[in-house]
Amino acid sequence: MKNLRYIGAVMLAGFGLLAAACDTVEKDDYKTDYTGPISSERKVLLEDYTGVRCVNCPTAAAEIERLQEFYGDNIIVVGVYPMQPTGLTQPWDPNRDLRSSVAQTWATEFAIEQFPNGMVNRQEVIGYQEWGGAIAEVISGGINYVDLSLTANMSTDSTIAVSVEGSFVENYEADGAVNLITMILEDSIVAPQTTPTGVNGNYVHNHVLRAVLGPEWGSQVASEAPTRGTTFSTSLSGTVDKAWRTNKLSVVAAVVNANSREVIQVEIVHLGDE
Repeated sequence: MKNLRYIGAVMLAGFGLLAAACDTVEKDDYKTDYTGPISSERKVLLEDYTGVRCVNCPTAAAEIERLQEFYGDNIIVVGVYPMQPTGLTQPWDPNRDLRSSVAQTWATEFAIEQFPNGMVNRQEVIGYQEWGGAIAEVISGGINYVDLSLTANMSTDSTIAVSVEGSFVENYEADGAVNLITMILEDSIVAPQTTPTGVNGNYVHNHVLRAVLGPEWGSQVASEAPTRGTTFSTSLSGTVDKAWRTNKLSVVAAVVNANSREVIQVEIVHLGDE
């Protein structure tokens, strides 16, 4: 049994359309003034809404790499590939389809129709040039409300089992219940991607959202306004698609305000580490 160790994501016509549909960023608007790696228990969820026919999305992916270099384990990335708009998301190779229904559910809820765009702790939809500043604001001014602990394993050849335990270390004045969203990601997927120089057939996609264990908006783990000392524990399981490589899978657990959708805390474990 493999265990998870806690460590703490119409070709020519389509090419013509995607350039107009992708957001563009002027060089002068591009932020590079990050504070560098820091020590903090507060972690941040960065959701990258992206598509394989989006010409500017690889630039956003490069920005994610820079952010990870600066912020290290303080940011957890999820690559979200919706079903629509097909001009940006239709796979070049039908055998390498990175889209998911849950990605579309979230994109519809947050009215995300252009890529690359993203959300930092699900506060607002912003372009990748703004991600660094939003992350810095959360980490520098944010309070760590919840300590999280994850364990997971492949209980059978096709079933993944996850256990999550949490403890509120500060009072959280929520205006609604607190939910837990548990996601499965896959790294190192080679699939064609449109780039500024054409279609790269050997492009590597990381932290791709594959599925959610349980409800798409999470399951309740605490009532409104949990106080310091409130704890929760939950176990989930789900079927792993046979096409997914188990040694490239990760599990992300996000504690969220069920009403505002704000992410309160997030953690990740990676499959394949003994």
